[in-house]
Amino acid sequence: MKTLFKCTPIFLAILFILFSVVQYNDPDPLVWIGIYGYIVIIAILVYLKKTVKWAILLVMPLYLIGCIYLWPDTYEGVNMSMGHKPGIEEARESLGLLISFVSLGILLWIERKQQKILLK
Repeated sequence: MKTLFKCTPIFLAILFILFSVVQYNDPDPLVWIGIYGYIVIIAILVYLKKTVKWAILLVMPLYLIGCIYLWPDTYEGVNMSMGHKPGIEEARESLGLLISFVSLGILLWIERKQQKILLK
């Protein structure tokens, strides 16, 4: 279990660093680098066993609301060339927020488990 607490935050930090890097050619790169960068910071803090419950709970609803809001009216997939189909970009962004939401939930769970171990 201790390995899970150490490896998962590092894995998520690296994953979201990569997510941030590929945003450089997005129409709104700073928004998405910020969204993914926030999770990198949270993951590092969880790895360092810092209490970040409030920082996770503060943004989780925003990520979920964003996911629902950005979901396209007509789902056209995510792996095609965007061309003239804005629904594809919306679906990608929505799924990115869903992955972010789930990742924050995992980090929250790990953070709570760490706190219980520290209190023993």
